Amino acid sequence: MVECTGLENQRTARYRGFESLLLRKIKNMITFKDIVWKTHPLGESWAGSIDFKNHRLSVVAGPNMYCEPKLTLRNPSEYSSFEVAVLGPDGDFVTDQFLETEDQVVGWQSALDINRVISKIIETTKEN
Repeated sequence: MVECTGLENQRTARYRGFESLLLRKIKNMITFKDIVWKTHPLGESWAGSIDFKNHRLSVVAGPNMYCEPKLTLRNPSEYSSFEVAVLGPDGDFVTDQFLETEDQVVGWQSALDINRVISKIIETTKEN
């Protein structure tokens, strides 16, 4: 007679299974979602950043920024594009090292574009 009250009814066995190195790296990769957002000092806008070993990625959005839409929205995730700058260890603009531009800031960058910049910053950090 089996009463079905033993461990077999508590929980099924689970194992982690195969997980490639690439998959583990992707899970630990820094991306747009890791940007820490706060109200921009100018007000009515958003300012976000990620600090790396030798660089800082600055991302902003709002009515006076190179973004889409040029409005004050309740949440940074509501924007489709952003204004981006990369600062070096001395606080100087080094955006041109990571994006094809001669300007200090680049506008209308999507989250995917920003992920590419993050990857370039990480690769540069590994090399130095």
